[in-house]
Amino acid sequence: MNQNTFGLDRGQWTFLFRSVLFIALYISIQYSPLFDLSNAKLTELISHSSRWILNNVYQENKIIDFWNGRRWVVSNGHSSLHIGSICNGYGLIFLYVGFICSTVGVPLLRKLFFAVIGSISIFIFNVIRIILLFVMKNQLPGLFDLFHHYIFQVAVYVLIFTLWYYYLKVYTNSPVSES
Repeated sequence: MNQNTFGLDRGQWTFLFRSVLFIALYISIQYSPLFDLSNAKLTELISHSSRWILNNVYQENKIIDFWNGRRWVVSNGHSSLHIGSICNGYGLIFLYVGFICSTVGVPLLRKLFFAVIGSISIFIFNVIRIILLFVMKNQLPGLFDLFHHYIFQVAVYVLIFTLWYYYLKVYTNSPVSES
């Protein structure tokens, strides 16, 4: 193992370099027109998916979704849930895929498989989160803020860390070291 003055081997330096490169890419995308377009489309897709499922499962009233000029709104006529671009999971998907891309020595097909499966899982989780928040806002409004700001935040990070765990565990064919 070749160690340099900082005590990092070549694989660790590669991981660090890729991570910094991915963060720089994320920051540059944040300020590009591409980001606005893809971020808006993701929010719209989450809104439409949530509305469709709510109309087929939670049949209290007809659920609609619309653009109010700033964000997507899911509404049943007397209650509405606003879906801002910060709530669409874009940053979480980017973080998850960034970790997958930064790992060293993992075959490209494995990275692609876990990047796609993980991104879809985060998207589905977010749609379920929007649906549950909408129902909760109508049925249990006192718990809405707790679930919106804390419970679902913890749950999505548990999902992401679990996906990362299986990505690393299955690849190494051994349990991830706890040390």
